[in-house]
Amino acid sequence: ANWSKGAALNDGVNLVGTNNVHSALSADGKTLYFSRCRLEANKSMCDIYISTMKDGKWSPASKIEGGINGDNFSSKQPAVGQINGREAIFFASNMIGGTGGFDIYYAVKQDGAKFSTPVNVGPSVNTFADDQTPFYKADVLYFSSEGHPSFGGFDIFTADQSGVTWSNVANLGKDINSSVDEMYYTID
Repeated sequence: ANWSKGAALNDGVNLVGTNNVHSALSADGKTLYFSRCRLEANKSMCDIYISTMKDGKWSPASKIEGGINGDNFSSKQPAVGQINGREAIFFASNMIGGTGGFDIYYAVKQDGAKFSTPVNVGPSVNTFADDQTPFYKADVLYFSSEGHPSFGGFDIFTADQSGVTWSNVANLGKDINSSVDEMYYTID
């Protein structure tokens, strides 16, 4: 494959003094989701932002609305997916009410930067430890976990979707996972 030379996104997305990470594009390539992180008291705090392509340029980024972001917790690693046929984002957060550490949540897109109240995907996926780096494809949620039985550290797992229920959590096995951390799994 031939790739063109990379270019920085415009100032509406990239700001001096901030770190933009964990980007994800909508299926049509016109909506960009990403985490914007800052260091507070030696702790990384992240919020999820959205930018849309208009006239060949990315709009100024807006913080997603709907309870996904907050002053006392971190939300990061957005991944585009679907809930009951509607566009949604999956993300990791350590917001109050989780099962421990970072959990995987989803929120359904309503309009622009507005999303539904975040929903924890539940105890079949989330554990007492960190569950992070979600990726969604064809009714399957891929994620990294320290709490499910693993080969060591974070391993990659899958969970099958049925509406808003997640089941059949499975480790992807030793061909993918090892005794060290595996995270940020994606497939084409």
